[in-house]
Amino acid sequence: MRHRYTSVTLIVILFLCSNLAFGLDVWKHMLHGEALLDTLPFETVRFSSWARNGGNSDLGYYYGTDASGWKILCDVSGPGALTELWYTKEALSDTARIRIFVNDTIQPVLDTSAVRLCGQVNPFLEPLADSAMSAWFSYAPIPFQNHLRITYRGTSLYYHMSVLKARVGETIESFSYPPSAEYTARLDSLRERLLHPEMPLAWGNLPAQSYPSAVNAPAFSQVQLLSYSGSGVCRRLLFLPDNHTENMLYNIWMRIYTDHYPVPDFEAPLATLFGAAQGWWPYRSVFMGMLSDTLYLNLPIRFQNSLRVELDNRYSVPLNTTLIAEICSPPPSEMKPLTIRGICRQNIPTTRWLGYEVADADGPGNYLGVLMDMQQSNAHVFEGDETIYLNDESSPSWRGTGTEDYFNAGYYWATGTGAANFGCHGLIRYRGANAAVYRWHITDPVPFTQKFRMHFEVGPYDDLSGNYRSMAILALPRERWQVMDASRDFASFPAETLHIVGQSFVPGTALVQFSMGDNPMPFAGGNAVVDADSVLDVYAAAPEGYQEGELIIRAYLSTGTETVCRKWTHHSRPDIQYKLKRVDVDSCIFEGDTLYITIRGMAPHTQANLFLQDNSVAWVGSSPLSDASGTLTGTVTIPQGVHSGDFCLEAYAANQHIASCDLLLRVRPYLRLEIEELTTTVHSTNINQVRFVPDYLPSGSTEDWGRNLARYIRGTGIGAYAECRFRLPVADSLQSFYFFGRTGGGAKIRVTIDSIADVDSFDTYFATAGGWRWSRSDTVQGRWHYLSAGEHVLRFQIIGRNALATSWEVILDQVLFTYDPTFNERMPAAVTELTAYPRPQGIRLRWKPVTTDHTGNPLAPDSYAIYRALGADSLFHLIAEVNGSTLEYIDTDALVNGEHPVFYTVTAIAGSVAPTQLRESVLGRALAPIEMAPPPLRKP
Repeated sequence: MRHRYTSVTLIVILFLCSNLAFGLDVWKHMLHGEALLDTLPFETVRFSSWARNGGNSDLGYYYGTDASGWKILCDVSGPGALTELWYTKEALSDTARIRIFVNDTIQPVLDTSAVRLCGQVNPFLEPLADSAMSAWFSYAPIPFQNHLRITYRGTSLYYHMSVLKARVGETIESFSYPPSAEYTARLDSLRERLLHPEMPLAWGNLPAQSYPSAVNAPAFSQVQLLSYSGSGVCRRLLFLPDNHTENMLYNIWMRIYTDHYPVPDFEAPLATLFGAAQGWWPYRSVFMGMLSDTLYLNLPIRFQNSLRVELDNRYSVPLNTTLIAEICSPPPSEMKPLTIRGICRQNIPTTRWLGYEVADADGPGNYLGVLMDMQQSNAHVFEGDETIYLNDESSPSWRGTGTEDYFNAGYYWATGTGAANFGCHGLIRYRGANAAVYRWHITDPVPFTQKFRMHFEVGPYDDLSGNYRSMAILALPRERWQVMDASRDFASFPAETLHIVGQSFVPGTALVQFSMGDNPMPFAGGNAVVDADSVLDVYAAAPEGYQEGELIIRAYLSTGTETVCRKWTHHSRPDIQYKLKRVDVDSCIFEGDTLYITIRGMAPHTQANLFLQDNSVAWVGSSPLSDASGTLTGTVTIPQGVHSGDFCLEAYAANQHIASCDLLLRVRPYLRLEIEELTTTVHSTNINQVRFVPDYLPSGSTEDWGRNLARYIRGTGIGAYAECRFRLPVADSLQSFYFFGRTGGGAKIRVTIDSIADVDSFDTYFATAGGWRWSRSDTVQGRWHYLSAGEHVLRFQIIGRNALATSWEVILDQVLFTYDPTFNERMPAAVTELTAYPRPQGIRLRWKPVTTDHTGNPLAPDSYAIYRALGADSLFHLIAEVNGSTLEYIDTDALVNGEHPVFYTVTAIAGSVAPTQLRESVLGRALAPIEMAPPPLRKP
């Protein structure tokens, strides 16, 4: 039965709460929003089912098993309070049960159905607890004094739980069942808070004055919406625009300033600031929402002497709007030390393999939640997990199980309606793979004393990209000093102008000078005297000396010296960065590749010429100029004729060398296609997905699986297929190589390229332990091809299966193409039965003669090329070439011991080619190291 509560009930609840006597009040920040602006006497302890092996399958990982065989979801010593829980699983039955043990009880305080716990069992009732969006959640607190343990029995769960843990020695009123009258009274107040999320979050019981302002903002203009002098709190902003289009919401920005501070507390597009992402969709939450024609912001913005709101119309259409600020004046004793700040980020698109950072802030403070606007065509972006690093953590103590899971939903917000709104979390809009969502930590804020950083994977392994925008809400102290560079990457170059702001100084204090390291920073603008608001707002130029690294910035004032920043990154010379248009995790480059180039630290409005070794690298189109900040951006194409090697990209301006790229360009005569980058366009299988390999490996396996990702294809029988597309930048002759997974359910596979046979048949069956375990195949060689520049199609088709196989599985790890324009002259072929013997003078290699080429035609080798890889080398290097009648070779240079295994491959060659002309190759097989252990498989 669903429960609703009237305003009469609220009056009674508030009266009861005012007369309660507790120890440490774990309810205060839940019932009084202004308490979130204070440093909270707790630390966050997070429990979740994140995959302990680093994989994406975050299902069924627990914290042990109790004596009754129940799985442990949470086990923590007190005092503290569980402040939020969530779990999901498809087809969760009523037989799945949860037990809650409080303090040292032998019997559970509560033993109930997991299906009914959220929304059907008192006191876990809506809107505090419910089931929605394919998940179950509860914000009903469970305080405890000594210990809390939550156990589970049933089908495997995805879950997470948050505990606010107090200092040892504090006293907390523990949860009991049935709940006490005091607990019920406070819970009802919290329930009422969430039933009316559009009401002010903080100081809602104080009288307030409304300050309306109607303005017209012409196209591409900046206008002032509000200017208020005095102290107080703006507890709510109402915004009524006359244009509700999506373009307007994304292209009109609002800035909110307090206390004449030159850096805004909030600066964001309307879509992000008010949660109006992806269009005008009414919703209500405790921080922001949309009611009819009005956007509201309920964040308590406190100020000591001024409040100013600006509108920046970056749109081609004028906007008429009204802003209403609701301002109250709390007594000084109720004013808190922290300030609400919004950290707006957008990355359009995000960079593959790097993910998306929501916030990075210094404390002490409280993280209060985030609004996310994510747009992509592939819903697998939501497989990404969130991580939170607190204080000085080198590894995150907060690990998530999926993007929608963090927002207390499951299975990509499978709502059926496209929206679902609650006070603390909700889905504003869902269409395709686009989601606008929010999660506010009202009951479970995340306190930190030093530092906070939050990161979202984009895709299951950061392997995708998308258009991401966010607004993270934190309660923070205002920094004594802030240093900002134009790009906001917290690094500078010679003569770059930095904006430096300080506060809380005695008015009239004079700035003498800034220094960076041992170098003075020339004054570049602003007012070198602290103003009447105790703020110093100046611009200074980074030094032009050659000292670089993480340098200290100091301010020399008429009253003394202060440290502005302890570690500021400074580059003494311009810096080149490149980004490969074709995604390749190894940064391998080959002819015809396109690179995006950024050079920072140049003189303004100048050109640069690029060189790779002795090859000039031409800009695509006209040669770009650096902008006023000294940043140059452009696109180049790697020219023909660049041979294999590791090269440094160099930049010259006015015939003078100005910069070298720190990241070498690894030019290789092959193209590696990681399987997660191959887009599957057509398939007739019932499963076709990327999976995390370690989930399927035997314990202790040392097999090398590239990025530990593989494409898992399970067909329905003979004829099932999957097609993947890839692009070649230039036409060339090449040979293909494949690396498959082998299982007890493996099928026989045929591979074609553009409908031309490549691998006629390969049996992926292997009697692995456990049946479902995987083992990586050795190199499977395809044929030589001549392929044109552009798109090509790989087709993997099931043609049968081993009599012992139990399924129709195909597991594909990598595809490798080796380039060699002269292959028709040489017709290389790998030797078979290569053996290696340690001898005092070195390692003796022996092999059988090669008599046919790859196509089966007769071959009389002119020579054999010997390649070697040491240790963890990823490439084989040519070490010698011997006559075609020779069938052995002694390697006198190899180091042989247990820590440095040696791998060899030998290739037969028809045609007279000097060894110096042979490129690095991965032809042939990676054989065993010298020790007699079974051979580990090698990645080329």
